[in-house]
Amino acid sequence: MIVLINPRDEYTENRGDRAPLGIMQLGSFLKQHGHEVNYFDLNHDSKEELFKFIEDNMIKFICITIPTPNYYQCIELAKQIKHDGNKLIAGGTHVSNFPNEETTLKHFDHIIVGDGEIALLDIIEGKEEKQVIYSKNFEPLDNLPLPDYEGIKFERYFFKQDGKEGALVNSSRGCLFQCCFCGSSTIRKWRSRSPEHVMQELRILINKYKKESIYFCDDIFTTNKPRVIQLCEMIKKEFPNITWRATTRADLLSDELCKIMFESGCRWISMGVESGHDKVLKSIRKFMTVKQQEQGIDLCIKNGINVRGFHIFPLPGDDEETIKETIRWT
Repeated sequence: MIVLINPRDEYTENRGDRAPLGIMQLGSFLKQHGHEVNYFDLNHDSKEELFKFIEDNMIKFICITIPTPNYYQCIELAKQIKHDGNKLIAGGTHVSNFPNEETTLKHFDHIIVGDGEIALLDIIEGKEEKQVIYSKNFEPLDNLPLPDYEGIKFERYFFKQDGKEGALVNSSRGCLFQCCFCGSSTIRKWRSRSPEHVMQELRILINKYKKESIYFCDDIFTTNKPRVIQLCEMIKKEFPNITWRATTRADLLSDELCKIMFESGCRWISMGVESGHDKVLKSIRKFMTVKQQEQGIDLCIKNGINVRGFHIFPLPGDDEETIKETIRWT
C-alpha cells in the first residue's frame, strides 16, 4: 500500500479549491500496475488522520509532493512520519530543481527528479535503490491512464472560473524554453496528449462531475498550434456551452488560433509577460520583446479573449526604473 500526500497550501486565497493533479496521475498509474494507493490532501484531510492511517496500516511507501513555498512544511511533515519501517519519497517542482539539498537528502530515502511515474514504480517494485533518481520522461502521454478522480474524492474540490464550476486539465508536459526563474525549464522535452485523449478526460469532468469551465494548466498550451486547433474543433462540436482558459506565451499566438480558441469557448488567456522592459526580458532568457508581448495581447483582445498577465518583481536586470516602467506599461 502506498500513500501519496499533497501538502497543505497556506499561500493561496482559495486554499484547497483545485484537485492535486500530480498525485492523482501518479495514483492512477500505480493502480494500473496493481498497487493499492491512498491519497491525503492536507488541504482537506488532517495530519492527525494521516498519522493514524500510517500507524494503523504500517505503510511502507510514503510520497510527498514538494512545491517550493511548502518546502519547510514538508520537511517538518517528513520528520513526523519517518520511522524505520517506511520509505519516504519526495517529488515535485522543488526537488526537481534542487535535488541535492542537504536537508532533503537527510529526511528522504528517495528523491525523484522529473516525471514521477516510472521512477516511483521502480522504487516500489524494488528495481531502484538510488537516493536521487533522474527519471525518464514519460511518453507517449496517451499511455497514461486518466487522473484518479474517484480516488481523490473529487466532489470536495470547489474551483470556480467566472462563477462556473470548474476543473484543471493538464494536456502536456515540459517546456521548450529556458526562462531563468521557471521550474519547468529543467524539463526541456515538451510532450503532449492527443486531442482524443484530452477529450476522454473532458467527458468525465463535464458529463459525470457537471463541470462547466476548464483551465488548461499546461505551461504553454499553444506550443503545437495544429494540435490546439484540432482540440478546439472537437470541443466546439461536443461541448458548445463550456468555457475555458489556458496559459501560453504571446509569441505563440496567431489571429487564426485566437479566433478558433474563442469560438470553442476560450474566454481567458494567461500570459507570463514578466516584465515591460526589453533589457530585463533578455536577462531572464525570455527570448521575447515588449513589442511581441503587445502583439499577442492585441490578438487576444481583437478576438474577444480576455488577458491576464503574470509579472515578477524584481527579476535579474531589474532596477527601480525598470520596475516602474513595467508598472507603467501594465
